[in-house]
Amino acid sequence: MVDQLCKSERVELLAMLNSTTVSARVATRARIVLWRAEGWLKKDVASRAGVSRPTVDAVLQRFAADGVAGLLDKPVRVVQQAQRTRCLLSRLRREYNMDL
Repeated sequence: MVDQLCKSERVELLAMLNSTTVSARVATRARIVLWRAEGWLKKDVASRAGVSRPTVDAVLQRFAADGVAGLLDKPVRVVQQAQRTRCLLSRLRREYNMDL
């Protein structure tokens, strides 16, 4: 997947490692890509980075699909269980004209 990096990708990934504004999680992803491009086996990359092998695969897939931008944190929408319950109750009240 990541056989070779172009010079600009390598420079950008190395800059991410030395940045004070990049999270540790993103820096770890950059290291994973760099180590794999250096020829490290995925299992060794996982061990060295302190992550699972599936995590290495996911990072490499994100990099292959979106480049360096794919390594950045993406917002996650978390729906709380209580919010889901309130929405369900509200919908049931409307549909059945009930007071639960």
